[in-house]
Amino acid sequence: MYAPGPPPKKNSKLPIIIGAGVLALVLIGGLIGFAVLRGNDKPTTTGTTGSSQAPVPVQADKPSDAVQNYLQALAGGDAQTALSYAATQPADTTFLTNEVLAASNKLAPIADITVPVVDDEYAYTIDASYTRGGKKVNTSFSVQKDGDSWKLREAAYDLDLSSRLNKTLPMIINGVTVESDSIALFPGSYEFTTSTKNISYGKNNVVAIDSPSEYPRGLTKLEPTVTSTGEKAFTKALEASIKACMKSKKLKNPGCPNHVTKVTGTTPKEGTFKWSWDKDSLDNLKIRLDYNNPAIASTSVFLNMKAEGDCKQGRCRITPWTSPKPSAKLTADKIKVVWKY
Repeated sequence: MYAPGPPPKKNSKLPIIIGAGVLALVLIGGLIGFAVLRGNDKPTTTGTTGSSQAPVPVQADKPSDAVQNYLQALAGGDAQTALSYAATQPADTTFLTNEVLAASNKLAPIADITVPVVDDEYAYTIDASYTRGGKKVNTSFSVQKDGDSWKLREAAYDLDLSSRLNKTLPMIINGVTVESDSIALFPGSYEFTTSTKNISYGKNNVVAIDSPSEYPRGLTKLEPTVTSTGEKAFTKALEASIKACMKSKKLKNPGCPNHVTKVTGTTPKEGTFKWSWDKDSLDNLKIRLDYNNPAIASTSVFLNMKAEGDCKQGRCRITPWTSPKPSAKLTADKIKVVWKY
C-alpha cells in the first residue's frame, strides 16, 4: 500500500524576494518618470554673468514685444535675457553681464518703459521711451523678423575706444578693466575710472547710451585729468626732490634742478656752495598730463635758485637762469620726480 510522504515545506523567503523585486521596479520606474518630467521642463531665462552660455531663445509675437521685453530685461539687470532678443549675438560680451548692468542701474536706473504696441509685419524700427536716472529718453530700436519671433537687429552699442585707450593709464568701466579697443555696451550709464586716485577721466566721466544705434552721450568729454589728490601728491614729491637737491654743496647736480654745467666770468671752487630757492614758487603750479602718456604729469616752475660759495676771485654768487621742467609718473606706488633741462 502506497503511503504519501510529508507535504513539501513552504519557502517563506519567496514572497519577500518577490516583494523586494517589485519595490525595486517601482523605484526605478519612479526615477525614470522623474527624469522624463525633468527633461520636459522648459528652460528659464534668468540671467548669468558668464559669456560662455548661449542666451535662451525667447518668443516675441510682435515687433514691439521684443523691444518692451528687452528694455525690461535691462531694467531688471538680466543680461542673458536681454541678449536673447538679439538677432546677432555680439562677438565680445565682457561688459554685457549682470554685474555691469547692476552698476549701470545703480548710477541711473532704467524705469518707466513705454513702447507703443506695433504688430506691423513689415516694421523695421520701433519707437520707445524710458527714464534713466529720472531723465526721459526718447529713442528707437531696429527690429527684424526671425522665424516666428521678432528680434532686435543689435542688442548692444559697439564702442570704439582706440583714440582714448592708453597702455600706460588703465581704463575701467563700471568696475571692469578695458582690455580691447572695441567693446559692446547695453543702453545704460557707464562710469569711466582709473586705478589711481591721482588721475581721473574728468568731472564728466559717466557715458550714457540710449540705444544700440545712437552715439553715446558724454563720450567726447572724457579726458584724463589730474585730480586734487594727484596735484597734492605731485607737489609734495616735487618739494621733497628740491629740498634733497638743495642740500648739495656742488654746482653740478645731475638729476636735480640746481645743475650748473657752465659758469662764465669766474672760476668756482666745487664743493663750497650753499643753495637757496624761493619756496613760494610752488604755490600756483599748473600741472598737466602728457598728451601721449597721460600717466605722466609735468609742470613748469621757476625756483629763483642761488648758490653762494668760493670762487678763484673770492666769495661769489651763482644764479642759474635755467628753468628745468619736472615730471613724474602718477600711477606709480611711489612718485619720483624727473628733471628735464
